[in-house]
Amino acid sequence: MKTNGWTTRVVLLGLVGWSFVGCGEDSLRPVPGGDEPVNPAPRPTPPGTTRYELRIRGVKSQGYTSALLGVESLSATVKGQPVQVQLRARTIDLANTEHAHLVGYFFMPEGSSDVKLSMRFGAFGGFEHEGGAGMIDARTGPLTFDTNVENLRRNGRATVLLDLSRSLTQDRHGRLFLPRTRLVH
Repeated sequence: MKTNGWTTRVVLLGLVGWSFVGCGEDSLRPVPGGDEPVNPAPRPTPPGTTRYELRIRGVKSQGYTSALLGVESLSATVKGQPVQVQLRARTIDLANTEHAHLVGYFFMPEGSSDVKLSMRFGAFGGFEHEGGAGMIDARTGPLTFDTNVENLRRNGRATVLLDLSRSLTQDRHGRLFLPRTRLVH
């Protein structure tokens, strides 16, 4: 089935926009566990902490020209205690395999050795594939990773590689999102 690219993009943007209905004003949506809006100006690094990044990049996007998903939350814990985070991404395109999207920052206290990172996607997204376009059902649990500070120090970030071809499976109404990931530093 051949689709008109313009029409497909309008439908995809409408689906992504629809998934945010009820979330409040775009730039004023509160970060879970905090009172600050998403995408404010970057905060200075608090004394006694080191700032690290969490990024995500799609890989193996065979046939996909777009795969849009919203990022709902980011959290980090050290020894079971939450540490400060700053969510930076609202919507990401995992079909863009050339770019690792900045999900957000997390601030590690001095002397910490390990961190548990968790990110959650919005419930729905949209895709465009050479065979058509439609909705992504992303109602899954959070992606959770454990890493240590020694690995993070190499370049100041951890990057989630998400295998798009294995993570999006055909569903009656579009694609079902079952993430297949790997964490690299």
